[in-house]
Amino acid sequence: MPLEKFNQVSGISNFTRNVGGAIGVSLLSTFITHQRQIQRTNFSAHTNNANPFFLRELGGMAHDFRAMGMSATDASHRALAQLSAQMDLQASVLAFKNAFWVLSALVVLLTPFSFIMKRPSAEETAAAAAAH
Repeated sequence: MPLEKFNQVSGISNFTRNVGGAIGVSLLSTFITHQRQIQRTNFSAHTNNANPFFLRELGGMAHDFRAMGMSATDASHRALAQLSAQMDLQASVLAFKNAFWVLSALVVLLTPFSFIMKRPSAEETAAAAAAH
């Protein structure tokens, strides 16, 4: 690369790195959102009157809210809202866990490429050092 074009190449390199980072962040955000929806759907499948664990938890929360002085209807609605918030929180945690594992696998798969890449020659290294 001619020395007079190093500034242009540096600008293009920085632009590409910024665009790649933005695309990566948006893909990760989309993945986490999608995973959160999947986990929430899986949790919601178990929140019905046929699940004794769900009924026990809902009844216990409603009882606690009634003990605080709420009416039975308000206590039941508040208990459902609290369980919904807990499901959202747990779905988010599982979504981030899945994203962590996917990114970890990506790093493991891409690590060998750093050992396969061609090393720059002595002239290229000297020219790059002189340009800075």
